[in-house]
Amino acid sequence: MRNSSAGRPSDPRELSGHRIVGGPAASQSSSWRFEKPGQSVSVDVRPHLSVNDTTGALAAVTSGLGITSTTSWAAQRELGSGALERLFRDWTTAKLPVHAFFPEGRAARIAARAFVDYIRAELERDPPAPIA
Repeated sequence: MRNSSAGRPSDPRELSGHRIVGGPAASQSSSWRFEKPGQSVSVDVRPHLSVNDTTGALAAVTSGLGITSTTSWAAQRELGSGALERLFRDWTTAKLPVHAFFPEGRAARIAARAFVDYIRAELERDPPAPIA
């Protein structure tokens, strides 16, 4: 975690004392929900900075402007280089809903359905998580 005066949070409940970068994955709610066996925590978050794409959120977090919520595959380069790290590895987060509109025509629907099924499986395998 770079340039944070609040330090590295060790528990989701500590997020309320940290700067949050709101991005597409975090735009679903003003609270982030975390679960692990026997515990469930909902943390109210207020972004200090909001962006409309994952690239912007990752750039802000890499620059030390706060913590964001995104998938590890979206932050693969930053996580791999050690520029960012995933927080709260023993907690899981809520799944993102996947909505799709299919074009007319059977061939287009088959290809589109395969793509949506792939994205859904990826998001279920790797739900968004806080990254700093």
